[in-house]
Amino acid sequence: MLKIALPNKGRLADDVRALLDDAGLSVRVQSDRALIAKLGDEYEAIFVRSQDIPEFVADGAALVGITGWDLVTESERALVDRLDLNFGRCRILHDGQTTVTEFKQAMAAAGIPTRRTW
Repeated sequence: MLKIALPNKGRLADDVRALLDDAGLSVRVQSDRALIAKLGDEYEAIFVRSQDIPEFVADGAALVGITGWDLVTESERALVDRLDLNFGRCRILHDGQTTVTEFKQAMAAAGIPTRRTW
């Protein structure tokens, strides 16, 4: 199951949930205090503080994460910036060990584009 680290609260979390809903991946949680939720049948969301997402991805606890670029640069972890989501300086990132093909397949399956379309 593909694990995605997501912000647990705030405006960024609201924007990310809207993006996932638009991609057909509504968050299914057991309670409003849940730390883990299902995203469709193949994905699992891990809800953590936005500033912890680079650590979760770099340490392998999540394959990809969505967080602000400023938090990625402040973490000083070696991560790959895959996509600017055009809200809140938000990016999709991964640990660099996943191949580009694997990453693109996972994002395509989720209905999330891997290229800018403007």
